[in-house]
Amino acid sequence: MTKVIGGERKIQDPDNLIYDIDWKSAEEIKKLELPYSEDREFLINDIQRNLK
Repeated sequence: MTKVIGGERKIQDPDNLIYDIDWKSAEEIKKLELPYSEDREFLINDIQRNLK
């Protein structure tokens, strides 16, 4: 679980390729429609690696 302790939600994307930011589980990422589907495996692997 993640808890926000400060700061503000902000997208830093000069190319305007990011539409939204949000916390997602690996299971939720598996179901997302991504503009770059090759990112899915990277994201899931990163989540699983950080849970260990």
